[in-house]
Amino acid sequence: MSLASHVDLTVPAGESRYFAMTGDTFVCSASNQTTFRVAVNGGTRVPFRAGWHWAPFRGQADRIRQVEIFNPNATALTISFELATGELIDRALILAGGAVQTEEQSADTLSPAEDVTLSAAIATQVAPVNTARRRVLITNLAGNTNTIRVGDVSVSLTRGAPVAPGQTITLETTAAVYAWSTGSQDVAVLEVERS
Repeated sequence: MSLASHVDLTVPAGESRYFAMTGDTFVCSASNQTTFRVAVNGGTRVPFRAGWHWAPFRGQADRIRQVEIFNPNATALTISFELATGELIDRALILAGGAVQTEEQSADTLSPAEDVTLSAAIATQVAPVNTARRRVLITNLAGNTNTIRVGDVSVSLTRGAPVAPGQTITLETTAAVYAWSTGSQDVAVLEVERS
């Protein structure tokens, strides 16, 4: 994109100003009013504000040849705008209506535990309640022969998520996690915690 024209002007309340200029993209870089209206080539006035750009003929042979700035406000409009040739890529973030709330995130910490032995046909706690935990991974070790069930304290032969030998389940929870197996076997547990 190259800058074809730059204009700084004041438009009295209720009036328009016209400019004969040629370009592809109209860009308003500053304005003292929240909104005003712009028309190109004698067309319809459209609402506009500072920070916006407009390429009304993108992909067409026509170009902007005339710009009208109309001030519908009760006080004078002070505006800075540019008319550019070529394509404008706008990567600005415009927020309306308030601030963005952000939350600082610290790095995660991996907390591997010793393998947990599941007793046959008994719900065994494999991870305790942990308010710092983001997720817990439970692996039914590849050498095991039984599919396990993973869930809360009520996990059983018919309750909970099944995990076949060699598979891992990832849960996003801070609650206690239990596993159940028809036979005695070990599972691997890895917790991902907020630092």
